[in-house]
Amino acid sequence: MNRRVDHKSPLTHSNWYILGPGAIGTLWASRFLTHNIPVSLICRTQQSAHSLSQGFTLENQQSSTRFSPHCVTSDHLSQPCEHVLITCKAHQTMDALHSIGQFIRPTTHLVLLQNGIGVASQIHTQYPDNPLILGITNDAAYRKTNNHIHHVATGDTWFGAWETPRDNASNGSNNNPNNNLQKTSTSADHSPTPHPTIDSLRTIGGRLAELSPKGQWDGNIMRRVWQKFAINCAINGLTVLYQCKNGQLLDQGPKQQHLQRICTEIDQIIAANDQALEPPIYESAVNIAKQTALNYSSMLQDSKNNKALEIDYLNGYLCTIADQKNLACEENRALTQQLNRRAK
Repeated sequence: MNRRVDHKSPLTHSNWYILGPGAIGTLWASRFLTHNIPVSLICRTQQSAHSLSQGFTLENQQSSTRFSPHCVTSDHLSQPCEHVLITCKAHQTMDALHSIGQFIRPTTHLVLLQNGIGVASQIHTQYPDNPLILGITNDAAYRKTNNHIHHVATGDTWFGAWETPRDNASNGSNNNPNNNLQKTSTSADHSPTPHPTIDSLRTIGGRLAELSPKGQWDGNIMRRVWQKFAINCAINGLTVLYQCKNGQLLDQGPKQQHLQRICTEIDQIIAANDQALEPPIYESAVNIAKQTALNYSSMLQDSKNNKALEIDYLNGYLCTIADQKNLACEENRALTQQLNRRAK
C-alpha cells in the first residue's frame, strides 16, 4: 500500500536522479513515478538508457505495472543535480559519482542506499560540502530480464544523516566537535554554501521514506547500518560459497556450523569497534535467513550473472577492521579470499 505524499513536498518540485538503475534503483524509480515526482535514471551506456526508457515492468505478488522512466547517460546531463539517490553496487559508486561530478554542486543532496560500509566515508572525503543521507533497506527485488523487475518483498527502509549537523538553535560553541558541520564552505566555482541543519536533512530523508510503504527516518542510522552490514557479512558470502538460497544456510551440518563461526567473529570484531549489536548477530542472521528462506542473496545473483562481488566491502572490510584492532579474522578472511579466487 502506497502512502500519500504531500504535493507541496520538496520532492515534488526538485530534480531527482537515480545513479544505478539495477533492481533496487528501478524499484525506487517506480515509487517516484507512482507519486508523479520527476526522476531520471542515469545509465552507463546509451544502449541501456534507450532500452530502459522504452519502459519496464514491475511485478509483485499482487500486480504487474508498466513504467516509462526518463533515462540519460552522464554524457547527456544538461543541468546540475539537486538530489542523487545512489543505488549502484559499492565497488561501482565512486566511479559512477565521478562520471557526473561536474553536475554535483555543494548543495546537491546525496542519498546512499546500498550494502557495505566504507563508501559513505569515501563520498564524504570526495564531496565534503555535500549533504549526505544514508539509507538501509530490506526490500527484496531482482531482474527477471533487463526490463522486468520482480519485487519479491517489501521490507523496512530507513534513512538518516551520515553525520548529524547541529540544528539552528546551536550556540556555536567551539567545544562542540560538530562545529565544522555548520560552517560555510566555499569552492572555486561557487559562492559560500552553509551546511544543512539536521531539520533540513530530516525533511528530505523523511519525505523520501514516505515513498516506501515501510520507510521511516532514523536519528541514529549508523546503528542500523552496522546491523545490516553484519547480517550481509553473515549470509551473502556463504550463499555464494555453497550456491544456496538463504534458508539453506540453516540446514543442519557444515553450512550452519560455518555460519556460526562467521557470526562469532563478526560479533567480536564489531564489538571491538565500539558497535556492539543486540541481539547477537547469529540470532539476527538466523531470523533473516528464515524470513527470506526462498530468496537468493544479491551477491549470489551477481555471482550467477558473472558480475563483480561486493565481498571486499563486506567481509573484506570486516577484516580491515580486525587488522586495525589486532584481532583474529580467519573465517571471514578465508571466505573473502575464496570468493575473490572464484571471481578471477
